[in-house]
Amino acid sequence: MTIRRFVFIMNNNQYSYQPQPPPQLPPNNNSTYGAFIDYFGNIVMKLINTNNGWSVYATSVNHLQNGFKYIYAVVYNGNSPIIPPIVNLNDLDWASIQTRSSDKQENGVPVITFVVGEKQKQALSDLLTVKDRTDDHTEYTTPQLNILVKILHDKRQKNKLQCPDTIPLWKALNTYKCVVEML
Repeated sequence: MTIRRFVFIMNNNQYSYQPQPPPQLPPNNNSTYGAFIDYFGNIVMKLINTNNGWSVYATSVNHLQNGFKYIYAVVYNGNSPIIPPIVNLNDLDWASIQTRSSDKQENGVPVITFVVGEKQKQALSDLLTVKDRTDDHTEYTTPQLNILVKILHDKRQKNKLQCPDTIPLWKALNTYKCVVEML
């Protein structure tokens, strides 16, 4: 997966990005990316880490509960020398998108106010069904989207049955213990 919608241009030793139309993705992936954009909106994300061709972008979610809530997008850039520091979710071909809670604050990332309303529930209303349970997570699939979803377990509970057998995708994301991987 790579960042899409930008091409690297060099003019007079100046480097810039030029918007380009997105590549044609298989219909299943296009609808999957679109569903997540409908759910989160076209949020602004900041690059927080790069390692071995992979980049992680983050957005902080303004939340009234204790701790910090984040949306992460993990993107494979390969050997690309250009990795934009700020990008919209719509411009990323993410391999994984995650909603996570943390005691650690990511400094300098964009902050959004995100409320799950009827529009969000409709965008990702797909029902997830358990595929596997391990000590640290429960895996789900859905026939409607080409994804694997993991809800991470609370390690203190030492119990494989922390998550339900079925759960709507929007509700899994709202746990802020959710990892979605594109298949």
